[in-house]
Amino acid sequence: MNLAFSAIKRLAKHRGIPSVWNFSTETLAGIRRIGKERGRGQNTPLTYEDFVTLLITCDQPRKYAKKYETTAQAKERALVDRVIISMLFMARMRRSEVAILRWGDIQDRTNKNRLIVKVRRSKSIQEGSSDYRLLKTSAADAVRKLWEARQPLTDELVIPLTCRQIANRFQACCKHANLRGNLTAHSGRIGFARELITRGTSTESVALAGGWKSERMVSHYSQKARVEDGVVERYF
Repeated sequence: MNLAFSAIKRLAKHRGIPSVWNFSTETLAGIRRIGKERGRGQNTPLTYEDFVTLLITCDQPRKYAKKYETTAQAKERALVDRVIISMLFMARMRRSEVAILRWGDIQDRTNKNRLIVKVRRSKSIQEGSSDYRLLKTSAADAVRKLWEARQPLTDELVIPLTCRQIANRFQACCKHANLRGNLTAHSGRIGFARELITRGTSTESVALAGGWKSERMVSHYSQKARVEDGVVERYF
């Protein structure tokens, strides 16, 4: 917004138009204050139990318009859906990061219990550097099964979908599983952070595990978790 105001003022000056922007600093401060009071997006965090439920239910045939999927169609769709769910939750990835992930970014693709994912162009890391995430058990197995079914080249996209399509696929899985709340593609990322916090992990470690630039965002995501699972809840 500062940039937009500056551009407008510069254009007005260039064209000789009187500028009446002395109030812009106060206006911007007010807008920021209102935004802070409203808080950040109210996405519902995905729990580990939700994650397991999604993996279990995503290969069930669904009804589109007036026609149900066949069992074979549902299983084929679920190969991709399980990887989307795993990347968003277990790998703490943003949908934009999932959309550009290539098979060459995944190490030990044949290992059904453990693999490493290289995150490309993560929002919170510097240009040219890399961020790595660990996938284990059912999440790693989901990636292995998709790789075995596709036998792709290393430069092929793991999920050849747009960011919006990835978000829609995730939300369709949540709806089919009857999960409640405002669940979005970001719910996996913030939900995993809360899961780690409630298990006693420090905000510094969570920020490192999820590729957050600072601990402040992690603290925001975990605030309710600290209340619900804190010392008062445990001891009184």
